[in-house]
Amino acid sequence: MSHRYTGDDDDEESEAFDQDASRRSDDRRSGEDVDSDTTVTSREASGAGTDAASSPDPADGSTADEAAAEKTDADESGAHELPPILDVRDALDRIERESDADVSDQLDRVRSLLDEYEGREADASTSQASLVDDVDGVVVSMRERLSGDADRLAEGIENRLQIYRDSRSDASETLYASGAGLSDNGGDVESAKAVRGEAVTLEATLVNQGEPRDGAVRLTFYDESNAPVLRVERRETDLRPDDNRQVSQRVFVPEEAEYFDVTALDAAETAASASTNA
Repeated sequence: MSHRYTGDDDDEESEAFDQDASRRSDDRRSGEDVDSDTTVTSREASGAGTDAASSPDPADGSTADEAAAEKTDADESGAHELPPILDVRDALDRIERESDADVSDQLDRVRSLLDEYEGREADASTSQASLVDDVDGVVVSMRERLSGDADRLAEGIENRLQIYRDSRSDASETLYASGAGLSDNGGDVESAKAVRGEAVTLEATLVNQGEPRDGAVRLTFYDESNAPVLRVERRETDLRPDDNRQVSQRVFVPEEAEYFDVTALDAAETAASASTNA
């Protein structure tokens, strides 16, 4: 999916927990400014410092024809995009290399389910949630035969599946972030680990399938222990029915980042989050 940068950098007041002046000064050295439509929170919200994030201005609000056409193609084919948090294929490959037991059938089954979610073997009668449950069941069964590093890798997959479920419990019922991903100098970023400590761009199309509303795209980075280390919410206003809003958000990737997740939220959810975190 094609995305484009559609704004200039503006200064922004970021909302972060327990933000201290010295860490804020360090963050600003990256040259990353944040605008007033972005909320930034971090793991330090529960007691440490805050990483920086920045964003350009939002798109002008017009419907993106290209995004709408691509969305229509995806709807007609029954295809779904595989969220980055569920792309555990690298972990599956490592389990296959490091396991003393032969779990190739179960690994292939997980890969097949991920492909099915992504739409290459889409079954319209199978929901995304049930596919994730199926993956979880195979991984739980596989762990009975694993030990050592291979078992720890499988446990990490289980944790990511649970985080995915938790994040989707907050997700909007009528908004979704299509084609969400990170880019660096125009190229797609396949892993958060590859761009630790760097400024990258979150790109997505915020699609409104309901009534007029305000919404947001939420990006969360997680560390090796599956704990959230940085959360950035890019707010978008006046989304019309069937609107496809291009979202472009500059973000400074935490040094601890292992992977990330992107979720579309209703404005009421983002307001509640900001109130809780204030």
